[in-house]
Amino acid sequence: MHPEIFTLSTPCYIIGRVARTRNDNGQSMRDIPPFWQKFYQNPIKEKIPQRRSDDIYVVYTNFENRGRNNHGMYDMIIGYAVKKPIIEIPEGMVSATIPSGNYATFVHQGPPTSLGQSWAHIEKYTASDKKFAQQKSYHTEWEHHRTDGDITIYIGLKSQASLDPSR
Repeated sequence: MHPEIFTLSTPCYIIGRVARTRNDNGQSMRDIPPFWQKFYQNPIKEKIPQRRSDDIYVVYTNFENRGRNNHGMYDMIIGYAVKKPIIEIPEGMVSATIPSGNYATFVHQGPPTSLGQSWAHIEKYTASDKKFAQQKSYHTEWEHHRTDGDITIYIGLKSQASLDPSR
């Protein structure tokens, strides 16, 4: 499965809650489900000014080994896109910016509770495709959870050209 390339032409600004975790030793699989549960039990949507929609965004950023790999600690932010950067962040929340650039997209098949399987597929794909692995930026990865149930995973890339299988 070869991912599609998506170019985000302008940054996307997210306001939400943050958790810090790591992929090593399955720690993220222990941290992420309770974080999602807390997100749904304590809704933040109405507290976010200038919200663009009810779509949920999950941003993975602030990688400990930024630019090299996704081992070590990183931030996971669950929240909503806003129309422009917010100066006064609601209490208990943080802001994140999804930078403009190229992203490899993977469409998740199944319920949100099985997202771990899609991420495992992406890791296997990365391990099997050296060209793709070399193009991952390890800066920002994100999920877009649309209100219609569709979920797309976006993996930050250094450039688009070298992912073209014909080159």
